[in-house]
Amino acid sequence: MVPVTPSSRGSLVGAALRRHREGAGYDLDDAAEMLDCDRSRISRIETGERGIPAEALLRLADGYGVPDAERDLLLSIACERRGDYGAWDDYKDVLPGTFLDYLIIEAAASGIVTFQAQQVPSLLQTGDYARAAAAAGADVPPAWVPRIVESVLARQQAILATRPVPVDVTLTEAALRQPVGPRRLMRAQLARMAHAAVNDPHVTIRVIPFSAGANAGIGLGSPTLLRFDAAPGYDVVHLPGLAGGALITDPATVNAYSGALAKVRESALNPRESQLLIRAISRE
Repeated sequence: MVPVTPSSRGSLVGAALRRHREGAGYDLDDAAEMLDCDRSRISRIETGERGIPAEALLRLADGYGVPDAERDLLLSIACERRGDYGAWDDYKDVLPGTFLDYLIIEAAASGIVTFQAQQVPSLLQTGDYARAAAAAGADVPPAWVPRIVESVLARQQAILATRPVPVDVTLTEAALRQPVGPRRLMRAQLARMAHAAVNDPHVTIRVIPFSAGANAGIGLGSPTLLRFDAAPGYDVVHLPGLAGGALITDPATVNAYSGALAKVRESALNPRESQLLIRAISRE
């Protein structure tokens, strides 16, 4: 398990570059010659202790023979046009850098699979729900709430509209029934989800009903699996937390979470049944 720190993206990119260097039969000295630097710089890049500029990344990728799709993915994760967090720099005052790193990686994913046990996932929240959830959060100053809501809506725009990414959501009936604000707010939130379930081809929603009883989601937390179809071996799992959460990159652990998420879906209603349950709860 690798904590999500400001070097998390560097660790992900560095590990990939090391795999390609070794696969191409090059040692650290060979790589250092490609960049006209000393071998210690290559070593620090590969361990995530040092970032890598776009030009240097391209030179190494070309030298190692990295496929174009994977090279582009590495660039999108490692290199941002503005500041440390690119477009997310605007939210450095209200979101931990650890979570901002996750958002950059999420934006590069080709698929998102998540399980939420206690609340509606951020990608499907209305502005009012996001505001109420943020205001109830631990250690969130009231002055931060509007900016946090703005970041939630910006994230939805990036993932669901600007570059539509398939989002597969499984959540519990308890998450639908947990009041987050007044009843009118919850009706609007449930209506938003029911609409997305029917009208958004990129969103799949499944609900685990109370009648399912004990299921694989018990004790799992609320993990999110990011898939990278064009570059096998890059799938990662994010676990939320107060300090921005943790990013899991170990393949065996990622596979274990992937299997657990699949098992959770077995306990859920199918998407059509889930949509009907959401509408039924909204009318209560």
